[in-house]
Amino acid sequence: MRAVRKYDLIRWNQLESMINQTRAELVQFRDGTGKYANVPNYVYVKLTPFRNSPTVAQEMAGLDLFGGSVSEVMHTPGPTSTPEGYTRKNWRAALNDTYAEQFAVAFQPGQSELFPIYSGVLNQNFRLTQDYGY
Repeated sequence: MRAVRKYDLIRWNQLESMINQTRAELVQFRDGTGKYANVPNYVYVKLTPFRNSPTVAQEMAGLDLFGGSVSEVMHTPGPTSTPEGYTRKNWRAALNDTYAEQFAVAFQPGQSELFPIYSGVLNQNFRLTQDYGY
């Protein structure tokens, strides 16, 4: 959701629209349409031992990807068959129909966006009521 905190979206009354936009973008990613038209279904990597690098960027930089750097490989169409010595890994193909279309499907606007009020707080103030059926 574009690195905007959930509670900021609630405060600005934008949570529902961002969930719908994210769901639409997941469907585009899954289908390889729009800005995701060049994203490959698979990437090809030579398996290397996990090095436990201090950052993700350093770990990714150490990968032996077929076709170049991470930014090139993840955003340009790859070969149609697995190159010798490499292993095929799902990239766009990892996103199935259910995940893309069911993203945040339980969300209902005006329902359960916020956490319940703690029972200790409710016990201290009898005028408070628990919202959203908690």
